[in-house]
Amino acid sequence: LDAANARWGRRLVGAYVLGSLAHGGFAPEASDVDLALIVDRVDPDLDSAMAEIRLGVRERLGTALASRL
Repeated sequence: LDAANARWGRRLVGAYVLGSLAHGGFAPEASDVDLALIVDRVDPDLDSAMAEIRLGVRERLGTALASRL
């Protein structure tokens, strides 16, 4: 969330944890991490920005769980 907020600031209008992490049944050894980020508009660099955020989190945390974001 910090990475997305740093990237988009006020453009980031919502963030939601989905799946087993939000609804129960999360298993750190098997579950993935589902996160929905809501921005105020779609633009051509949105896909690459999401990929940069995902890669940055994976590199910064370096955990097995971060690799499943």
